[in-house]
Amino acid sequence: MLGKKMKLLKNQKGLTLVELLAVIVILGVIAAIAIPSIGGVIKSSKLNADTESESLLRETAIRYLTDMDPDGNGKKSDGTTGVTGLTFASTGDSTLKVDSLVSEGYLRAIPRKQSADTPTNFNEVTVKYEAGKGWDAKSVSTAAVTSP
Repeated sequence: MLGKKMKLLKNQKGLTLVELLAVIVILGVIAAIAIPSIGGVIKSSKLNADTESESLLRETAIRYLTDMDPDGNGKKSDGTTGVTGLTFASTGDSTLKVDSLVSEGYLRAIPRKQSADTPTNFNEVTVKYEAGKGWDAKSVSTAAVTSP
């Protein structure tokens, strides 16, 4: 009879509580290591997306202004005055509204800043015309989104 009970005890299959706790602890350690590194990858990706969006906006602004105002005199290429969205300064830096790039068909939508804590759109591109060199875009500014 005693041999039969010993045989039953030896044939039990399954996990003990200690084994289960060991697995849970190991999974917790892995999660504690993995989650911060994943968070860093996400933040880095958002910053890279913003950098590329700014680069895209600068290049698009240059193309738009080269098409609309190739001489840098504040007049459209057809001779009419006022390039849409351009606040022209004959000396110093001019500004170009990003929404004019959308309305003129150079962009599908205004890009949103990915790394901002609050919803923020790219708003203006600072541009300058230099004789002999053409248009150059320096920086891109942002503005808080006022409507969803």
